[in-house]
Amino acid sequence: MLKEVVEETTITVNSTKENGYLYAQLKPAIKLPRYFVGIIVVNGTDTDNCKSKTEWNVLTGLVKYLRIYPEYDLPLSKPFNKYSIVAPTIVFRAADKVALRTFSHFYHNQSLEFEALLNKKNLKLQNELSLHSDLLLIDTVETYQNLPEKVVHSMSLTTGKFVFRYFLKTDDDCFLNIPLILQNLNKFERKTKFWWGNFRTNWAVNLYGKWAEPDFESPSYPPFACGSGNVLSRDLIDWIVMNKNYLHKFQGEDVSLGIWLSACLPKYIQVHIFLVAAIVLNDYFTG
Repeated sequence: MLKEVVEETTITVNSTKENGYLYAQLKPAIKLPRYFVGIIVVNGTDTDNCKSKTEWNVLTGLVKYLRIYPEYDLPLSKPFNKYSIVAPTIVFRAADKVALRTFSHFYHNQSLEFEALLNKKNLKLQNELSLHSDLLLIDTVETYQNLPEKVVHSMSLTTGKFVFRYFLKTDDDCFLNIPLILQNLNKFERKTKFWWGNFRTNWAVNLYGKWAEPDFESPSYPPFACGSGNVLSRDLIDWIVMNKNYLHKFQGEDVSLGIWLSACLPKYIQVHIFLVAAIVLNDYFTG
């Protein structure tokens, strides 16, 4: 990971005092660009042997602190705790306060409009379910971070409702070539610990961005199947459902499945045509 020293400062007893803490303002102040994605490391040395807990400024929730590096040069980090004992602290201030106030002013009305839109969509889903019985409605908030929870819920409901040998998971922006999938699936004799898909191996763990992984303490993930489509045998689904209350939900459902099932040593069966093509092709499983 490329590191660059951007600015240095020294805090003394004569520094600015704010909310009981001493701060030294950076001159010139560092202004982060809009939509900035990256890691800012605040590295400090306390010559007086810091012993007190420090509550960090989070700018009303606009800033998230995720990890703490025990040593500046160490590659591994620890989950952030806002009361962790650390030498430095840091304050972020909003550069465009007018835009922030405008957002706060319209936030309530926008929330009401969004809630009305969700109610309309929920009504359509309920109508679809009553007419065709082709949906599983999961009691969870629909966010990317909740996809692991959603997948586990769907597996739990499926095992309680249906008799099956295989479970196919795909993303909702994919089309499936079901006849071709079934034709190839019948060729396999293995019925247990069976995982069939297009796998990513030695995939680096992201430290920031949409797919940032704050909890998995490793530089790379165990093998996991791409979201375009993969098939798991019933025993693997049963194992996940049986242990659902103990499985930590990582940043995405695909990497979570890879981490969870690595404990079972499944048989990874690689197939490259479980890949989303630009157009629907007869020799691809997904499109």
